[in-house]
Amino acid sequence: MSSVPEMSDADRESLLGLAWLDRGRDAIALTHLQRALALDAGHGEAHRQLAYWHVRRSDFRSAIDHLAMAVAARPSDGRLQEDWRLVRALAGLGHEPVDLPSHPEGRLKFRTRDD
Repeated sequence: MSSVPEMSDADRESLLGLAWLDRGRDAIALTHLQRALALDAGHGEAHRQLAYWHVRRSDFRSAIDHLAMAVAARPSDGRLQEDWRLVRALAGLGHEPVDLPSHPEGRLKFRTRDD
């Protein structure tokens, strides 16, 4: 009995996409990454690799979309979040929009140590 977890078909396609990206064969990589997402639309690693594929083409908006989906799949991955911020900066979008809380008096209320 093997202790290695079984890979899904989407995992295999994503790994093949990564391997082809590493070898500079972007067209073949794209095919495998698209297959991975067809098998599992929320596959975080496939979205991450597709984001890098788009960055190579200076298509930062598509890269941001794929990185956002990758972050949604793995929200605790700080590296993905940092990549997302970096690509936003490359796209000229700056920092992520901030969702400011409303306050009943119409003013912002900042947290203090006592809150």
